Amino acid sequence: MRRFVVLLQVVLAVLVAGSAAHAADQTLLGAWKISDAVMAPWVAQQSPDEVAEMAKLKGQPVTFAAHEVIAASVIGCTDVGYEVTRIPPEGLFQGGLPEGRQAQAAAALGLPPGEVPGIDVACSTGLFSYHFRDASTALFALDNVIYTLTRQ
Repeated sequence: MRRFVVLLQVVLAVLVAGSAAHAADQTLLGAWKISDAVMAPWVAQQSPDEVAEMAKLKGQPVTFAAHEVIAASVIGCTDVGYEVTRIPPEGLFQGGLPEGRQAQAAAALGLPPGEVPGIDVACSTGLFSYHFRDASTALFALDNVIYTLTRQ
């Protein structure tokens, strides 16, 4: 019985360490830049306001700090809380990907297959979900546009 308990403790320690290491890879903290913007796949036609906002935000810096997000748009905020997520394609972008084609739409955006690692940011201006393409690239949706953040 003692061997079983020790083995169980070792297995749990490895699982916790693996989860902690994976969570450490998923951080937004630091400097980023909005490097790209595309219309969200759920939008049939762009509005002039959406096109103007895309142009305005593209190239803008974003800095995620412990208690604030420094940015020139609504994603800039205070009283920040971060939560690590793993979201299946059906839930990405608050469930906005085209029904029945979520996995294909996620792949077209360059997101990994299966559950996509991410971070939810709750702050003074709202709740924003960031989905990681890889450790240096994250996507978020705002006003029918999907923006790409690139780590600086």
